[in-house]
Amino acid sequence: MKISRTILIAILLSGLGSVSLPAVSGATIPAVELGGQVPSLEEEWPSSSPDAQGMDGALLGQLREVLREDAPHIRSLLVVRHGRLVFEHYGKGLGADDLHEIGAITQSFTATLVGVALEKGLLHQLDQPISEFLPEAAETGVDPRVRNITIADLLAMKSGFVWTQENWEDCLFYGFAKEGCGKYEPESLDYALRRPLTPSPKRELVTNDIMNSHLLSEILARAGKTDVASLLETNLLQPLGVPRYAWEDNSKGVKPGGRGLLLRGRDIAKLGKLYLDHGLWCGKRLIPADYAKASTTEQGFESSGYFTGYGYHWWILSGSDNFFSWSPGGQSLAVYPAQDMVVVTTTSYHRTQTARDDTWIMNDFITPAIRQ
Repeated sequence: MKISRTILIAILLSGLGSVSLPAVSGATIPAVELGGQVPSLEEEWPSSSPDAQGMDGALLGQLREVLREDAPHIRSLLVVRHGRLVFEHYGKGLGADDLHEIGAITQSFTATLVGVALEKGLLHQLDQPISEFLPEAAETGVDPRVRNITIADLLAMKSGFVWTQENWEDCLFYGFAKEGCGKYEPESLDYALRRPLTPSPKRELVTNDIMNSHLLSEILARAGKTDVASLLETNLLQPLGVPRYAWEDNSKGVKPGGRGLLLRGRDIAKLGKLYLDHGLWCGKRLIPADYAKASTTEQGFESSGYFTGYGYHWWILSGSDNFFSWSPGGQSLAVYPAQDMVVVTTTSYHRTQTARDDTWIMNDFITPAIRQ
């Protein structure tokens, strides 16, 4: 189960607290308290020794020492096996209740909300054209083909929009106030719909297009007749037992569907467990089983060499049923169905630093620790 080397771009801030959080722009992101007391470990994640879950506790103990001594950039690392938390590490000064910037993993939460909307009847099918929810897609000046783009096309990153990658990573890295970044932020519905389409009738996979995720969030808000943050809180975070979160606004006060969420490490892991259990959480169905399956099944091919497939806002690893959500900068939610395991990693790279390749964590410690 060797993990391919991933090129990581350092775009994320460190030092994010659990009450008042510095945003990319330098403003403050208030944490949203969802009510009730913070659940105890046993209430939200039953704990276990690694050995009781078929993992080498001594080797994971070595990992903890290495992280403590040699990897201060790791904000959090959690391993859940057979539904039990067997490993939990936090960087200096951090704990289980601190929030972490998850970057593009936000996209997987947005896609999960699509599944929630299907389960609740807010959406009926994935082949619905976006113009049913966004009449702006049929306005004068918008390519006529845009109105026929489907929800499934957005989920699979095969909408056909031409995505200009140039400078986008720099905009994430340095902030959207940087010269030349205005075309990307704020996530404007007008900009998202009026981009050119590829001339090829075959829509190609363009995985970095965060505007597709933002269009999904707009559709969800229209279908649910509320804002996307309220949908997320009521229909996903609260059922998962998430006590608090934050979501960075863009400069127009809109929650961007492709970025900006901050969550505790334990709560990031819950999304992976939801998919491991085919859309069930503690016996309650949150998303349809067939949607959970399709989301983590190859819907398009990515020839970069790092991953071979892309589902509905999830990456599929070559030669396995493992799937991942990750963000430049080192944030990762990795799910290993055959091992019944979820691994969460968040980091604290500053914008002036170069992100390290942290695949050694899996390759040298977590994978070898699996005994049965």
